[in-house]
Amino acid sequence: MRPILLTMTAFGSYVEETTLDFGALQKNLFLICGDTGAGKTTIFDAIMFALFGEGSGSARDAKGMHSDFADVKQDTVVLFRFAHGGAEYEVTRKLHYTRAQGWRPDAELRLPDGTFVKGARYVNERCEAMLGFNAAQFRKIVMLAQGEFQQFLKANSNDREEILGKLFDDAECRYYARLLVGARDALRETRRAHEDAARAALGDGTQFPEAWREKLIYGDPALTENLGALLAEESAAGEGLQKAYDEAQQKLGLLNAQKGAAEQVNRNLDALDAARAALAKLEAQREGFAARRTACDRVRAAWRTVRPAVIALDDAERAVREAAKRISALGAQREKDVAAIEAAKKAVEADAPNVERAEALAAQRAKLSDERPAYARLAAAEQALREAAAKLAEAEDGRRKGEEWIEKAEEKRAALTQLRETLKDAPARAVGASHACEAAGERVKALEALRLRVEEIEGKRAALAKQAARADKADEKSIAAMRYYADIHARFIAGQSGILAEELRGEVEQNGFGVCAVCGTRVGRAQIPQFAVKPPETPDKAQVERAEKAHKDADSERETIRNLLTKNTEEVNGDVAHALDDAKKLSVPAETYDALTEGGLLKGAYAEAVAARADAQKALAEAQAAAKRFEESGAELDRLERDMARGRDRLNALNDEVTMWTAEKAGREGRLKTTREGLSYAAEAELDSAIGALDAEKAALDRLIEAHKRALESAEKARVATESGLKETEAQKLRDEAKREDALNGLGDACAAAGVADRAEYEAILVPLEGEDGERFIRREEDAVNRYETDCVKAREAVAQLAAQTEGKARVDTRALEAGIAQCDEARIAANRALVDSRARQRGYAETQRRVGAALSALSDTDDAWTQLRALAAAAEGVTGESGKVSFERFVIASVFDEVLERANLRLDAISGGQYTLMRSDEARRRNAAAGLELQVMDHTTGQKRNAESLSGGESFFTSLALALGLSDVVQSRAGGMRLEALFIDEGFGSLDQDVLDRAVNVLDELTEGSRLVGIISHVDTLKESIPQKVIVSKRKGDGRGSRLRVEMG
Repeated sequence: MRPILLTMTAFGSYVEETTLDFGALQKNLFLICGDTGAGKTTIFDAIMFALFGEGSGSARDAKGMHSDFADVKQDTVVLFRFAHGGAEYEVTRKLHYTRAQGWRPDAELRLPDGTFVKGARYVNERCEAMLGFNAAQFRKIVMLAQGEFQQFLKANSNDREEILGKLFDDAECRYYARLLVGARDALRETRRAHEDAARAALGDGTQFPEAWREKLIYGDPALTENLGALLAEESAAGEGLQKAYDEAQQKLGLLNAQKGAAEQVNRNLDALDAARAALAKLEAQREGFAARRTACDRVRAAWRTVRPAVIALDDAERAVREAAKRISALGAQREKDVAAIEAAKKAVEADAPNVERAEALAAQRAKLSDERPAYARLAAAEQALREAAAKLAEAEDGRRKGEEWIEKAEEKRAALTQLRETLKDAPARAVGASHACEAAGERVKALEALRLRVEEIEGKRAALAKQAARADKADEKSIAAMRYYADIHARFIAGQSGILAEELRGEVEQNGFGVCAVCGTRVGRAQIPQFAVKPPETPDKAQVERAEKAHKDADSERETIRNLLTKNTEEVNGDVAHALDDAKKLSVPAETYDALTEGGLLKGAYAEAVAARADAQKALAEAQAAAKRFEESGAELDRLERDMARGRDRLNALNDEVTMWTAEKAGREGRLKTTREGLSYAAEAELDSAIGALDAEKAALDRLIEAHKRALESAEKARVATESGLKETEAQKLRDEAKREDALNGLGDACAAAGVADRAEYEAILVPLEGEDGERFIRREEDAVNRYETDCVKAREAVAQLAAQTEGKARVDTRALEAGIAQCDEARIAANRALVDSRARQRGYAETQRRVGAALSALSDTDDAWTQLRALAAAAEGVTGESGKVSFERFVIASVFDEVLERANLRLDAISGGQYTLMRSDEARRRNAAAGLELQVMDHTTGQKRNAESLSGGESFFTSLALALGLSDVVQSRAGGMRLEALFIDEGFGSLDQDVLDRAVNVLDELTEGSRLVGIISHVDTLKESIPQKVIVSKRKGDGRGSRLRVEMG
């Protein structure tokens, strides 16, 4: 970077526009001198400010660069033109003040191709990337600020490492150092985890016997062997406990067998006494059970023989009545069917004009469809014209808007400033609106939750109504299943006599006689006509069982549904009570649940809350928008100025576009006119609309014609179905009347067969049932008599069997056996408890041995890697000792520092007259301090090394200058051959004697070879004589407001 031109306005002491033309300098070495406080260093500040937005000294604030002599409304402006890499750049940086925002920086960098980089941050980034330095590095290499470059000479190793690390990127060194240290730390954590795992497995040692605890401590070399020995010892003890348990178990089994045999004898003697008593009681009941058998036989004959005939007669009479009702209804339906046929025929005949109209519509649609391809070409031409018109309108509108925008830009900037003044309270309003919005939102959430709960309750209430209906249906289903089961079971029982009669008939016909399976009577062929006849459609046992199961399932389902209905009703009532409580908490005036749900009360409250929330949200959005606008308006001012320049360029381009699209539009209009000729409609959409209308009309006519045809067919089918149903029903009525006559005759035969005079006697026989099912009554009585007889037989057999089993035996006292069993069982339990504890210890010891062994094995696997990584990481971090701490990173930086010292010593040898040489020391200033970058000075007059801090003021200055120049050389050489074409040095020469000063000037003059520009700030008069080319800075005479400068070529 080589300066060309610097212009300062309202910057520091330069209140008026002041220009320093570096290009006019005839020599590359120049001196900046003048009055104290006139603004010599300000020139360097201006260059730093232009490039990086800050001053040349660390204590100089960029925003404080505004001239105290200028009005605050006047912008601070610095323009700096410079050459770099064979190209020319120009950066302009400004400071603008507003009461609302204070000082606001802006910058603009003109690139060699004429384009601009705008914005303070973007210009900073571009300058740093282009020059290869940030502001701090620039101050140490190019702009050697007053007194600051001497700090590098006096810095300790840590500070010097930091400076060199920033100038010479040591990221790669730090990366490898961190990589090694990180790997070591990760492995340390892994090893620590293995050690912790082993310690965790051992625990606090209390689980081990006292004698073993000192042998089972982590770190003991024999830990693994000791764990194995403990496990073997416990295993041997467990084997002894197992033997003791087995012996106790065997003895206990023998005693229990003896006790069981004695108890069995006692139980048999007790059972014999009980069996004899039960037999005596049964013998006393014999006459009563004989009377019950006789009464059961009479009920059986009436129920099974006469009752089926009575039921058959009742069913036949009911069927005749129902057939007569169906015949009357079908006759009326037949008259309705005839009328419907006549009406449908008239509608079909009236559709003739509609058929003709539908055919005409189809022909017209085909004609229009043939025109469709032409409309694609029309659409393309219209689209092309629209695009040209849109482009033209867009260009004209853009040109008009651009002109208006540029005219109003200044007005907008004033408006934005006024806007920020208006919106200064917006952030506070936004906070208040946020609190109000949160409160409104909480109320909406609460009401929404209540509304959802009410909707849920309403859903549950609707579900309850459905459940109630389902429960009613379940009741009906259960009753129907019960009736069906009673009927089919009765028919099954009634049919049993016919089934037994058929079997008896076969036996008589084969053998000439047979024995009745019911009463045991011997019958012959003469009694066959008197046998019962099996009724038709008698069900089998499987059908009866299915009917019984269906009846039980239906009754169970009914009970389940009723219980669920009761439970859900109670739950809904509880939900209603909770909803009313929530409504009161939310100040919704509802005394009852119906009041809450009816009349829109809850809905209205929710709507009001939502409206209130919307108002609060709107207010919040407005307040937040105002606050955001307040924050963004400053940035908008910056963008406005940048956009004006781009707007003017855009206007020129838009003028060219308007001319081009005007001609293009005229040509496309002519092509569109030619395409439109010969079309029925102006656009394809109109064609589609016309075809759609034709299709719709024809479809409507087709649907009407088809509907009339289907109506006629349906009416004719209905009449045929009615006629068929009438004939079938009349035939069924005749069959039902015949069945009724047969059923009446069958009742007489059944009464005769059962020995019953008539229906009245039949009903009298069944009175004792008192509504109970006959078969159940018969079965109960038969079961009672049969159980009695069976009990008698079993009682006699039990007495005989027990008497035989106890013959010659007496009762046994088992108390002595029980005492022995208890004592033996206690011994068995104790042995088992000890055995279980021993096995648990064995498992615990084995698990501890496994976990400790695995942890120690894993730890051993990392030993070699740990030894190597620990040593490598220590080398990367540096070791602490008598000679100090030298890390890998510092070792690399030290090699760079050696190169800096080599370059610096070339200059120092010339300036000091060969007296001094800079040397790097590996030793630290104090024990355990960082080492490797310490600096010493070899004094060749004494042959001794000196600490750099022992140098005098003048010696310190020229040594620091040589060091800074050496640093600059190395940075330049390591930047890929990049040349530093400027060097600026601020003050410090006053401490040098004349000889040293002359040598220093000679060294600086040598630096100007190769077109490098070197500028020096100093008060030293001798330098004014040594350096003829000067920039003289002076305070303005008269009012003393600000400074001026002039160039003296000498």
